[in-house]
Amino acid sequence: MNLLYQNTGIAAAIQQNHLPATLAELFGDLFDEDTGRILLQETTIIDFKETIPESFSEGYGAGIIRLALSFHNTFGGLIVFGVVDRTGVPSLAKEIFNIEAFNRVLSDFSGNQIECSLRRYALKEGADTLPIQVVLVPARRAQRPARLTRSLSKYGQGALWVRDRHEVLIAEPRHLPLLYGNRSSFFSRNEVGSVSVHRSLPPSPSTMDEFVGRFGLLHDLWDWLVFSNHVRMYLHGPGGSGKSTLAYEFATAVAHSPYRITLPKGNTLDYVLFLSAKETALDPFQQKESNFTQRDFATAEEQVKQILYHAGLVASTELEGLSEESVEEHLDELVDNFSGLIVIDDIDALTRRNRDTGEELLFQKAAQCSGRLKILYTSRYAPPYALKTAKEVPSLDFEHEFFRFMESCCRQFEVAPPAGNNALRLFEISAGLPILIETIIGLRRNCSSYEEAFKAYESREGDAARRYLYQREYDRLEAATKARHMLAALSLIETPVSITAIGHITSYSEEQIRDAVTQTKGIFLKSTENENGDTLYELATPAIGFVRQVSPDLPYYPALQKAISHFKQESGRTPAHEAAILVRMQKLARTSDFDRIVEEGTAIPTSDSIWGNPQFLGLLGQGYAARGAANAEDARGYFARAFALHSRDIFMLRTWYKLEFSAPHTIKSAEDLCRKVLQSGSLSQRHRSEFYSKLGQVLETQARPFIHTDKTRAISMMKASLEAYFEGKWLARDVEQLDSTLQDDWISSLAGKLFRLLQDDLEPLFDFIEKLSDKNHDVDLEAIRILIDPMKTMVHSAKPSACSKVAALARRTAARYARLKKPLSEQPGFSYVTEALRDIIQTLHSKMKTDQGEHTR
Repeated sequence: MNLLYQNTGIAAAIQQNHLPATLAELFGDLFDEDTGRILLQETTIIDFKETIPESFSEGYGAGIIRLALSFHNTFGGLIVFGVVDRTGVPSLAKEIFNIEAFNRVLSDFSGNQIECSLRRYALKEGADTLPIQVVLVPARRAQRPARLTRSLSKYGQGALWVRDRHEVLIAEPRHLPLLYGNRSSFFSRNEVGSVSVHRSLPPSPSTMDEFVGRFGLLHDLWDWLVFSNHVRMYLHGPGGSGKSTLAYEFATAVAHSPYRITLPKGNTLDYVLFLSAKETALDPFQQKESNFTQRDFATAEEQVKQILYHAGLVASTELEGLSEESVEEHLDELVDNFSGLIVIDDIDALTRRNRDTGEELLFQKAAQCSGRLKILYTSRYAPPYALKTAKEVPSLDFEHEFFRFMESCCRQFEVAPPAGNNALRLFEISAGLPILIETIIGLRRNCSSYEEAFKAYESREGDAARRYLYQREYDRLEAATKARHMLAALSLIETPVSITAIGHITSYSEEQIRDAVTQTKGIFLKSTENENGDTLYELATPAIGFVRQVSPDLPYYPALQKAISHFKQESGRTPAHEAAILVRMQKLARTSDFDRIVEEGTAIPTSDSIWGNPQFLGLLGQGYAARGAANAEDARGYFARAFALHSRDIFMLRTWYKLEFSAPHTIKSAEDLCRKVLQSGSLSQRHRSEFYSKLGQVLETQARPFIHTDKTRAISMMKASLEAYFEGKWLARDVEQLDSTLQDDWISSLAGKLFRLLQDDLEPLFDFIEKLSDKNHDVDLEAIRILIDPMKTMVHSAKPSACSKVAALARRTAARYARLKKPLSEQPGFSYVTEALRDIIQTLHSKMKTDQGEHTR
């Protein structure tokens, strides 16, 4: 017992929750009956007030509620009304303290059932006046700390107070062992600080000497340890957010608590262990990532053995020889007989290697041991199987944590703190991640200013930190999904956009984008809401540099760059209200709800500026086209207006082409459309290839009616079709996401029809091949082989009368190719044609000699 209260009834009153009959019994020799003075200053459990509050909802009365909650949370206490603080003399207050109203407000605003008691005392025995009024605030027992559940006067919701000597303080991390430990030792003969808990804690993983902030998370961890029946908890968050440091700080506070800790089912804590699977760590001083020297285990088996070793059940020399059966027996012995907290840091280091993490085994043991085991994990990702027991460790809170942490870093690194806008810039660049704040302030030691340090970080000096934060998560993204491409797109877009907008820009489905968002949010992405309540996504600031560094290695990145460049140009010209309408209509188009497009589009007044937007007109045209032939003219009109306004939206153009190609009487319009599109020169290489193939399809279709009526015209149109197919195949050669096998099939099919139509007359084919050399580029090797190889076969069976002419055609064509300016060694298609022509000429000469010899005989 504190010696100050040894000869008083104060301790007994608070412990028994009962006030004695007289002041002398309560204060003992600290009460002077002759003068009426209380010879005691305010302490941890006593506070003096001169006057009685009129109400408890504001001002002075709200402060009394705050005082009572701090007493209740700490050791209980006495509020003595009618006494002047410091002097201890009576103030002779006449009002009567309303204890019923006081208790009601306490319970209403804290959610705890707190019953304080009141006793009024005379200064002298037998006196009629009762000027001293004492309110006894009971100590909190096995309950959660009492905090405001709603605002009270100037005190905000969630406020949590403790009594620290003569002050009421907002609870800080150092107060948590007091709030959650066994506080009965305050009145016992055993001094606070005599609790002994077995502990095995490595050196702190933090590079900072001082731990700053994170009170809310620490409070949640203490609450889980002492009150929650969940046996495990996960701290998750991006790399560098301070998960390991937070977990270590918690473990250390629990292990060194001066108050005994009791787990939810009444078991007193016996041991605290901290183990790590971390593979690498970043040194923010040197800006280098290196192997983590304090790693304890790399497999589930090693993890359990290390738990047994650090808990003291086996010696280090015994670890290697332990059988699986023996390991489990020792583990059962530990969890059945001792109560403990095990912290396992960076458990997803095993997940990344596709190894068993041991979580299931420990969970089973913890569930079977009557509340003797609690396990805390840290991981970069929230576990999908335990979301209810997962707590995110976010960036530092700008208002309450960032500045304190920044100042602590500056003291440790011995540099001046950034002032004004530089402090805000530091927070923006680092996104409030502790490790990045340390890295940038570390760079400031070797830079002349913070501006120079920011530039150094954003260039190569920050690469190590960025890789440490993001490389392992980036590697984890499945190549088969669109997650990496979505990140690349966001790095190029540079503004917050919706899932729908991302899908429109990249041409990926909404399902693919949602899947990508699911994979990357919380690490790479941050989200906001616009005025319409739509969720918009963008890259987290620290991730921008990393994503820009790795994205150029992705397939199709140049095409993505081009698409986003076009998007930026369009979005820069589109008013906000038009953009909103377009996003809505694009979404309807993706779900094929074309009737709604027409309904919503035509409902917009014609005076609205969006009627001059080509994207809007194109979407409306698609809506009408989907309604069938009856609405074809409306669709054509909107398509033509959109095209005239320079819209080259590929979905619009495809729909327009399909509309014209589907009816025999508009097939010429389909040809005209293809030629207009190709002449406009504003399509990507992929889509130019597509429309050359469409032109080939149109010309081939137009040739069919003339095969039996006008052979010359049919051959001419088939050659033009073949030329279009060849050009499409040439353009497709560098477009990786385009399957060119269909083009091969189209060429092969048309070539077969042409061969059958020509029979022995190969002159039109040689004419076609000869004119290919007029192109400003080579010919696709696969395409030309489809045409040349059958010709090489056919000349073997050429009629003797035709050999001479065919040989002459081949020589003429070969001579044309010999005049090419670019070397054949650089043109594999033309080189193949030249070699094939030589083979044909040689075959024909041999055939003619043979035929001539036979004729002579």
